[in-house]
Amino acid sequence: YKEEGERFRISNSINAWNAPDILTKKGGFDLYNFVLKELELKSLGFTKMNVLYLNKEKLLEDYDVNEIRMKNIFKVLFNEFSYFAKIISRIYDTFLKSPERIRKENTDLLEELAEVDYLLDRRIDEKSCKDYRLSKPEFFKGSKPCGVLISHGFRSSTGEVKELAKYLNKAGFSVYTLRLKGHGTTPEDMKKYKMEDWIKSYTIGYYILSRKVQQVFLCGFSMGGLLTLRSGKALLNSGIITISAPLKVASFKLQFAGIAKELTGIIKTFSSETKDYIESIPEFPDTNYSITYFTSLNELRKMIKTAAEALPEVTSPILIIQGREDPTVDPKSGIEIYKKIASSEKELFEPNLDKRHVILRGEGSEKVF
Repeated sequence: YKEEGERFRISNSINAWNAPDILTKKGGFDLYNFVLKELELKSLGFTKMNVLYLNKEKLLEDYDVNEIRMKNIFKVLFNEFSYFAKIISRIYDTFLKSPERIRKENTDLLEELAEVDYLLDRRIDEKSCKDYRLSKPEFFKGSKPCGVLISHGFRSSTGEVKELAKYLNKAGFSVYTLRLKGHGTTPEDMKKYKMEDWIKSYTIGYYILSRKVQQVFLCGFSMGGLLTLRSGKALLNSGIITISAPLKVASFKLQFAGIAKELTGIIKTFSSETKDYIESIPEFPDTNYSITYFTSLNELRKMIKTAAEALPEVTSPILIIQGREDPTVDPKSGIEIYKKIASSEKELFEPNLDKRHVILRGEGSEKVF
């Protein structure tokens, strides 16, 4: 169409257009002629010498929500179909862009969505959530073409691995610290998510980083180490690093999490006072929850099983770090990973630190870095 003063001139090309039946004739219904009659009936337009003239002023006239569908259905339709024009325009613009630019824009969008996703999760109970600065996903740009993807552990947040991220970034590496769903918020939020959600979070983090660098190293602490082992074959990488990955656990509570979950459900039918969670004092309360639901523990058990099953298929070079005095993870985990993984290039480092699980924070962490 083209504008002529206060009118729109539209050629009658739709008759000759090889459109789908639904737009022209279907079951004897002629949409085009129906539209013409409606326009003339509502004094919204008319045809003259095979040209359609529209009354622009009348077409743009406002009505309340109860009247507009009766008096000006075309404005309603225009409002709904106008989005198609925007979509088509966006697609056309995309075709004109180089693959490099499209890749960058998609990466930027994924990174932005990861942060927005966290902000939306925090809205459930903002006051009870962990400090935003210690919990948000974050990218550290480096000078080298290599990047390191780092995942925090179970019931923790990105603050747990932030010191390591800064250390590697200072050495020139680009680093992306991802956030696993349900973490950095509240224990109640965490219990909604399953192992598959954490795998998805890890994979999204990988795609964000892999489009910013030429080589990607996968790294994870505790349960993040399990995710790293599981992803060792699925995601293209130059090497993997696991830190305190719990292939074996020292916690009696975790070993019986599945049973506890079932028993809690049964006992609750007789008593409302039964708790479906356990309480503990975390090493670092600023990043870790003090409450863990049995449902979440059960998902961790499933993650351990999945990671163990993946070991014979992982061939990437690997560095396994396991503290000798870890009170949470059985120190034999490092040895078991070393023996069962299919990698030909592998190294086991067992720092002799104080009796603690989180060896990436506090005194002695520089030995690990």
